[in-house]
Amino acid sequence: VGRGGELAAASITEVHPPTAFVYMPRDTTFASKASVGAVVQALADTGVPAKAWPVGPHPVNADSLSAGLEQVGCAVDDASVAKFCDTLRDLGLLAEDG
Repeated sequence: VGRGGELAAASITEVHPPTAFVYMPRDTTFASKASVGAVVQALADTGVPAKAWPVGPHPVNADSLSAGLEQVGCAVDDASVAKFCDTLRDLGLLAEDG
C-alpha cells in the first residue's frame, strides 16, 4: 500500500513472503481498511498468506512505551524513551496526555 493508499499489486508475486499488517483504520491517509483489505486480497489471490489486524487508539507515554519495548526484548533507557515521546509531542504526533 502506498502512502496515499494506492495498491501496488504489480509487485506481488508468488515468492512474496507471508505478510501481516497492523494498521489504524482512522489513519486514512496511509492505510485505510479498504486499501489494506485490497492488498491482503491481492496477496491471497497470488497464494501468499496475509492477515490484517486493525488497532484502535491507545495512549502512549514514556512508561507505556518502555514497558512495551521491554516485552519484545528491546531494552532502552528511560531518558531516551522520554525524549522520544517529547519529540513526538513537539511534532504534533502525540497529544499531551498520550
